Amino acid sequence: MGFNLGAFLGGAARGGSQVLDERRAEAERARVTKEERQWQIATEERAAARTRKANRASKEKQAAQLLEKLQFHYGDKAQAIANKGIGFAGEALARAGAYQDAGLNPALMVDIPTGKLTDVPAGQAGAVPSAMTFKPITEKQEKDHTTFQAALVAANKDILNASTEPQRVAAQEAFDRINAAHQKFKQENKDAAGSGQLDFSKTTRDAILQTPIDDILKENLLYETDLQGRLKLKLQGNEGQILGLRSRVINTNAEAYASVEDKPFQTKLKAQQDGLKADIIAYANRIVTKKDNPKLANTDKKGFVPLEINKTRSKKDIEVGLTNGTYVPNQVVLYTGADGEPKIGVVTPYGVIP
Repeated sequence: MGFNLGAFLGGAARGGSQVLDERRAEAERARVTKEERQWQIATEERAAARTRKANRASKEKQAAQLLEKLQFHYGDKAQAIANKGIGFAGEALARAGAYQDAGLNPALMVDIPTGKLTDVPAGQAGAVPSAMTFKPITEKQEKDHTTFQAALVAANKDILNASTEPQRVAAQEAFDRINAAHQKFKQENKDAAGSGQLDFSKTTRDAILQTPIDDILKENLLYETDLQGRLKLKLQGNEGQILGLRSRVINTNAEAYASVEDKPFQTKLKAQQDGLKADIIAYANRIVTKKDNPKLANTDKKGFVPLEINKTRSKKDIEVGLTNGTYVPNQVVLYTGADGEPKIGVVTPYGVIP
């Protein structure tokens, strides 16, 4: 059998071409694999960068919230406390609660050194400013303050329970006498470790501002237990009554304690006033914007009563109408204010609240 040189050369050429194709394919696979890996690395780096950014934002938000809490209790000393770290800040907040329960101002119960590391007297190269310290709560401070607090809470109950003006005036005078005695006590002890006492402890603030609201709602059976066993308000159909009772307690306290200088007390009272106002507006808006102004449940009265054209209605007119059945609780009624402008009032069993 003869040797075919052409076939041999052709076969060699095809073999060489196949090797080149395989090499090209392998190089292409390597290129694609490299690009995919680079893309994967870039994607992972972007994801990691987003995670780092989110973590930084979360930490910054937590730091801002922590500083805000510290500022509420410690005022301009808050930043120095925060600079000591999260652990120290947490301890400071825990102590702030204990100080307030004892009727002490946390800002005056912490000593923060003002010296710098460079403020070293001659010959004392190793000296450093003294460490930040918290003052202890003495048994006498707690006992004496608690005595005043109990008397103030009792006097507050008399103010809220007064059914006549003479009773209210007498209860207010009693409270003022106790508060004046407390102020004198603080003044006499201003140089002692108990300096900086607040007018009220946290427990007393709650007993005066929040507990009466909870109690009066419970007395009127306006709480129910949900599926999780938690107490919640029975709002449906009771909005006017709930708003009216809250308004009675909050407005009484606002009038009785207008001269109280205790900042946390006034902050809590202001928050209650703002919350009540927001809830009144929200309820009124819901009734006013309800489609076709349907009737209130179990009544023949429309939920919203607008002003007729060219007619006026005073707040007193609504309250008189409440007694004769013209208006019923839970209605939202427009009336004419002292400035001649229309006002919105929510009818409660106890009168009209603007």
